[in-house]
Amino acid sequence: MNLLVEATHKLIALRQLPEWCSELPRRCPPILWFGDATSAKPKVVTIGANPSRQEYLGESSRKAAAKIQNDGNDSHLFYLESPCNRFYILPKTSEFEEITTSVYIQEDIITGYNDYFKRNPYKWFGKDKSNSYNAEGFLRGMEASYFSGSLTYQAIHIDLFPFATIHDFN
Repeated sequence: MNLLVEATHKLIALRQLPEWCSELPRRCPPILWFGDATSAKPKVVTIGANPSRQEYLGESSRKAAAKIQNDGNDSHLFYLESPCNRFYILPKTSEFEEITTSVYIQEDIITGYNDYFKRNPYKWFGKDKSNSYNAEGFLRGMEASYFSGSLTYQAIHIDLFPFATIHDFN
């Protein structure tokens, strides 16, 4: 939980910078990993750039950026609310500071990390089947999987920049 609190403090600091404020949606907590870190299996880690906006937002980067530019803030973004979201999303009236003080919110966020692949994961990862595509297919060739099962290794995904952004990092 300490890592989540540290990452949240970093996110708060970044959002105070003019060049980052409109890039970091205000209801999207840090995503420190995707996958069951509680599994007793040895781990394989995949690494990406940053979490996709599609984990939280139901609109394109162009549309989201236009709303922010027109409104001067991100209050009218179309967030994926439960049950459509794959990760914990802050309620409309909450602030990031609440993550740093509430053990309950921290636990909900971490549960979301560990349960991610139980909830229709983003297409980049692939599917829970032997002939999967994308990253899952590659992992299965190494006896690993993001999904639970009988393979030897549990795959976990991390991003170098653990914050969802409006624009894609290419």
